[in-house]
Amino acid sequence: MMLILVVTSIGAWLYVLSVMDEEPRARGISQRITSITTLTHYALISSDTSYRFDLIMALAQREGLVILPKERRYCSAVTK
Repeated sequence: MMLILVVTSIGAWLYVLSVMDEEPRARGISQRITSITTLTHYALISSDTSYRFDLIMALAQREGLVILPKERRYCSAVTK
């Protein structure tokens, strides 16, 4: 009887710890995604216009990113 109580309490303790750890982990991941997006945005804005297309192509080839402009008329030139 005591063994069942100990095993159940340890299981409940491990479950509570895993649930409590989910929110900080999700917050950290979302902050990293936001940072990467912001850095990419500022890299595209501050890059020389003659190298901007090369930067977009490097991001597409190395990182698998697809960057589309806001205006629809240029989408066919950037997409794969």
